[in-house]
Amino acid sequence: MSSTLLTQELYFTTSTVIDWMDVFTRPLYKHIILESLEYCQANKGLDLYAWVLMTNHLHLIVGVNGGNTIGEYCAISRNSPAKALSRPSKKMNRKVGKNG
Repeated sequence: MSSTLLTQELYFTTSTVIDWMDVFTRPLYKHIILESLEYCQANKGLDLYAWVLMTNHLHLIVGVNGGNTIGEYCAISRNSPAKALSRPSKKMNRKVGKNG
């Protein structure tokens, strides 16, 4: 079996949820992360070699090509999902407040 390395440098990154809350137990939140990774692969030159999504953090082994840097990718990957993740949680908090 042979493999092809798409980029010259690989990076191991870990992104965690504030206060280690278990937010990725909900399918909606998992899909937000997966859509963000797919977007970065298609549009930002992200080469995704391996990933593990845990209940409260994400591990990635990635490379970056197309003139982008790992810093640029990290900024995109943290800001976009964070905004998307905060919108559903606000709606859920309102529902809990009204029903609870």
